[in-house]
Amino acid sequence: MTKQMEYEIDYLFNELTGGKADFLNEVTLHQALKAANIHMDRQEVKKIVDTYDQNGDGRVDKFEFWSFMLEIMKKELIEQQDSIIEITNMFHDADINKDGVL
Repeated sequence: MTKQMEYEIDYLFNELTGGKADFLNEVTLHQALKAANIHMDRQEVKKIVDTYDQNGDGRVDKFEFWSFMLEIMKKELIEQQDSIIEITNMFHDADINKDGVL
């Protein structure tokens, strides 16, 4: 993980909490997502909190938020790698004479 990525995760957490709290709960996370134009119902937000609330206090602290963000970043990276493989395979299929040029 790069320093820039670390900065962005910390920055996002501070934005979501308004820099005034050390945690997100269902209400504050729902409000923050809504403000970011990410529409999830309360049940979806509850599932996020329940999944990443490692200490069972009903909140997502900064450490738990990091786990959440790393999981999202991992999924995005896998999707990008899958896309690259798919494009590479399409290129090879289209390269009829196998000279590396279309």
